[in-house]
Amino acid sequence: MNVEYMNWIAKAIDEYYKIDIFVGAGMSVREYVTSIIEDLCSNVPPQGIYYLLKLQDAIIGMGALRQLGENIGEIKRMYIRPAYRGKGYGKALLLQLLQKAKESGYHSIISRFGTIHDYRTPSLPFFRVH
Repeated sequence: MNVEYMNWIAKAIDEYYKIDIFVGAGMSVREYVTSIIEDLCSNVPPQGIYYLLKLQDAIIGMGALRQLGENIGEIKRMYIRPAYRGKGYGKALLLQLLQKAKESGYHSIISRFGTIHDYRTPSLPFFRVH
């Protein structure tokens, strides 16, 4: 799932900005994910949590929460596979992440977005509502 997510990001950045982020990094997407996956998944409650969203036998999405500072959390890697978007899975995952943030004592939550021409622009209305 992380390889798919990073391929999606890399493709969008290449399309919009004509930058191949992995050429500059000197490694493939799979090598990059392998190098960061331990750190990404090492955030355990209350410092963070990592979810894989599973429907029947298919993993359809993922999302993470990690601690940035005292009482501050960050939502990371929020991704739903394209075939499952618009069906409420993203909302359910976001609400679960926000509940875990509350349980962990976070008073502020950050989710970073890029420019108006960003590849995540279609998800902005979703986050504004929720």
